[in-house]
Amino acid sequence: MQGRSPSVPATNTATSSEKCPTCGAAARSRDENKTFPFCSPKCKLADLERWLNGAYRVAGEPVTPPEDPT
Repeated sequence: MQGRSPSVPATNTATSSEKCPTCGAAARSRDENKTFPFCSPKCKLADLERWLNGAYRVAGEPVTPPEDPT
C-alpha cells in the first residue's frame, strides 16, 4: 500500500493518472506525459484556445483598460 492509509483504496494502475480537464480521458502522470494535466497536445491546445477566446474567465471585479495617451 506504499504510503496510503488503510482507508484509502489503492488504484489498479501501475502509475497514477488523473482525468484530462478537456476531454475526461486518463492523463498519465507528469513524469510520463509532458502535456500533463492534459492527455495530449491536442487537448492542451484546445484548452489554450478556450482561454484566448474568452470562454474561461477568472472571477473578480471588472477591470477597465487604461486610456491610450495618444
